Amino acid sequence: MNCRICGRSLNQENDLLSINCGGDCWSCIGEIEAQMGYDPSFEKVSGEFELGVRPNLAGEKVNKMEPLTEKDKEVFLAAWANFERGETKDCKCTSCGSLIFFERRGTAILHHCSCGKFTGSLRGL
Repeated sequence: MNCRICGRSLNQENDLLSINCGGDCWSCIGEIEAQMGYDPSFEKVSGEFELGVRPNLAGEKVNKMEPLTEKDKEVFLAAWANFERGETKDCKCTSCGSLIFFERRGTAILHHCSCGKFTGSLRGL
């Protein structure tokens, strides 16, 4: 069985990041949860980076983000609604001004902007 997000083989004895998290690998789920500010995952992923177990795909360690404001939430929900309708019009990050992009990958919808404020994923939708 492979991760539905990245395709990694799951439950490989020599790969600590291949743990099966409901059909997705710990490599993907850990980073997603850490980026969303879930403290237990943030601590574990940070430790994995420091030990060299987890490759640093983004070029920097995962950092806790400031909580989204009500305005940020409105912007994100509008961008997501546009994505679901197949539109990409003017839903821009409130920090960097870039468009908020969405991509369906397996069972997840990945989203991001240039500065990382709106980077994460939605699962099970």
